[in-house]
Amino acid sequence: MGNIQDMQIERPAALRDQVVGNLRNAIINGQFAPGARLVERHMCELLGVSRTLVREALRQLEAEGWVRILPNRGPVVISMTPEEVRELYEVRSALEGVAAYRAAERVTREQLDRLAAAVDAMAKAQSRGDWMRHRQQLQVFYGILREASGNALLRSQLDVLSARMAWLRGLTLARPERAAVAVKEEARLLAALRAKNGKRARELCEAHLRTAGEAVVIALEARAAQEASEQKS
Repeated sequence: MGNIQDMQIERPAALRDQVVGNLRNAIINGQFAPGARLVERHMCELLGVSRTLVREALRQLEAEGWVRILPNRGPVVISMTPEEVRELYEVRSALEGVAAYRAAERVTREQLDRLAAAVDAMAKAQSRGDWMRHRQQLQVFYGILREASGNALLRSQLDVLSARMAWLRGLTLARPERAAVAVKEEARLLAALRAKNGKRARELCEAHLRTAGEAVVIALEARAAQEASEQKS
C-alpha cells in the first residue's frame, strides 16, 4: 500500500519535470524564439498535458530565467538586450576562469582524455557545419572542466548560468567563422590544462568567453536590424 502511495506522489512530479524539460529544450533549440508568446492553450495541445501542468512548468521556467510573465501578454520567452548579454558573459567568464584555474591543478588523466575527445568532436562537427553537435560538445567540454575544478558550489552555479545561456550560443556557433575560432580557443585551453598552467588556463578561458559574448551581441544586433528592416518592407 505504501508503494502505491509513493507512486501517486512521484508520478505527477516526474511528468511536471518532463514538461519543464521539453519546454526548456524547445527554447534552447530555437523552436520558441526570444520574445515569443507562450500561449497556454497551444502549449497544452503541443505537449498533451493539462493547463495546470503547463502553468506550473511556466512558473518554473520563469524562476530559472527562461520566461518572463508580462502584464497583458502573459508568458513570453526571455529576450536580452546587448547590455544584459555582456553582463551575463562577464559573470560567467569570471567564474569559469576560476574553474579553469582550479582544474589545471586537479585535472586527472582520464578527464584530460575526455576533454580531448570533446575538442576532437567539436572540430569534426565544425568541419561539416553541424552546429548543434558542436554546441553539445562545447557543453560537454565545460561540464568536464567544472568537474575537474573539484569545487561543487562553483560547478552548480556555472551549470545553472550556462544552461540559461544555451540559446545564445546557437546564435554564434551557426556562423562558420566563429565556430572555427571556438575550436582553436578550446584546444589552447586544453593545452594549458595538460601543462598544469592555471594562470594560462584562466586567461584563455576568460578571453574565450569575452570573445563569445561580443559575438553574441553582434548577432543579436544583426537580428534586430533584420527584423526592423522586414517590418518596414
